[in-house]
Amino acid sequence: MSRQVNTTSGQIPDGASFADRLNEALAGTTSESFARRIDRTLRTVQRWRSGESEPRGADLVLIARTLDRDPGWFYIEPEREAA
Repeated sequence: MSRQVNTTSGQIPDGASFADRLNEALAGTTSESFARRIDRTLRTVQRWRSGESEPRGADLVLIARTLDRDPGWFYIEPEREAA
């Protein structure tokens, strides 16, 4: 199960899943409108958003480009500032 992302602050918690990051990037966007935008089924987008599955290859690149993100952003841990 994915963690809750604080969409008010825009902060993604450490260890955030692909679904957490996708939901943050899609804040305010419906699964249906995003599915139409990337020409994928609603069920596919719902599975990605719920964490039931993750996109691979071309779908990951398509999502990243559409959302103006680097594909690695969906998986790389945020850098922690040194104390």
